[in-house]
Amino acid sequence: MKIIFLDIDGVLNCLPDKPKDRWPDFHSHDERAYGLNPELAGNLKYILDKTGAKIVVSSSWRHFEDYIPWQKDGDWRENLAKMVGIKKDELFIGDTPSLSTQKMVIDGESEYVLRGLEIKKWVMDNAKILTSEPGLRMCVIDDETVDIVSVIDERFVVKTNRRDGLTRKDADKAISILNGN
Repeated sequence: MKIIFLDIDGVLNCLPDKPKDRWPDFHSHDERAYGLNPELAGNLKYILDKTGAKIVVSSSWRHFEDYIPWQKDGDWRENLAKMVGIKKDELFIGDTPSLSTQKMVIDGESEYVLRGLEIKKWVMDNAKILTSEPGLRMCVIDDETVDIVSVIDERFVVKTNRRDGLTRKDADKAISILNGN
């Protein structure tokens, strides 16, 4: 089994420095660039096509099914599944547990500093499932990795640049990790 532990902000969306470079569904009033960038989702699709990996959501988005309020269909997982051409229930196999005592503070700053431990706990909690399929391979894709690499071997981590999101170069690295190259 191949698993991607996926963050969203800074991976499947980003905030380019120049407003003219922002994608069409970006809302200028939203400084954090919530949304799913189709080009970056295409890079995720590229990984999925080359590896057959499944997704465990490690992003704070795991707590919000309707995280994209201006979209007609507020289910971001369904939207992402459509973008990559895989049924939602075949693409997502779970979410990491939340070990934080507070999901989100009032000003929008994330309280998540435990992602490495949350990923480790998910793996430990799902050991039976994971060992039932030979060849477990995992890759963490995130733009904030300090707390992750303190727990997860950095050889299994792809750190994206939050201004660029998931690039093709990042995707190639993830494919290499997941395919054991």
